[in-house]
Amino acid sequence: MLFPQTLKIYNVYALEGDRKLERVLFVREGFTIYAFLFHMFWALYNRLWLVALMVFTFYGLLYQATEFDIISYGESVVIELGFLAWLGFNGQDWVGAGLQKRGYVLIDIVSATSEPLAVQRFYDRLLPSAAGA
Repeated sequence: MLFPQTLKIYNVYALEGDRKLERVLFVREGFTIYAFLFHMFWALYNRLWLVALMVFTFYGLLYQATEFDIISYGESVVIELGFLAWLGFNGQDWVGAGLQKRGYVLIDIVSATSEPLAVQRFYDRLLPSAAGA
């Protein structure tokens, strides 16, 4: 195999008091390319209003600093790339915190090579095995 699949860690969130686990969400840990590339749209899609405001404010301040020659264009590109990397590495943590503010609780942590396998592993742990029954 050219690119071996690596294990990814998924945080499992469910609504507090949801005994049937009908609204279970899986949030992958690690870098999110969507926050890096589509920062404002990603923040709004995930209902992270303060992150969206922070991105908007950052770009406003960066534009003003470049326009008034406080920093050069090259410096602004480096600062922007650093900011976007910071968003990418912290994005999934903010998604989890946003879910907790909306009444979700962290109920499990699952490792798998893909999200469908993480879902399967999560529910396999909850349900009694067919071999043992």
